[in-house]
Amino acid sequence: LGRKPNAQRRFIVVEGLYKNLGTIAPLDRIVQLKHKYHYRLILDESFSFGTLGKTGRGALEHYHLQPMYDAEIVTVALENSLGSVGGVTIGNEEVVDHQ
Repeated sequence: LGRKPNAQRRFIVVEGLYKNLGTIAPLDRIVQLKHKYHYRLILDESFSFGTLGKTGRGALEHYHLQPMYDAEIVTVALENSLGSVGGVTIGNEEVVDHQ
């Protein structure tokens, strides 16, 4: 990821679509900053999953970004988008192996 193994890890945590105002996070700009400063992005797609993107895959698809590369951790609460119970959290190989 472009940093020394002992370097402090920093995170940017955002929601793809904010519940109260319906604001879509400017992921294109956030991802540029993430790559520039070697941060990790944690993205909550609970409200954007099923509503944004060509096939409803959320804010990452809306901005034509790649899961696991542009966002290291993506989480979806299923009660918001699918009217179900539970959730899903996915991450890239480095993050999953570390946990």
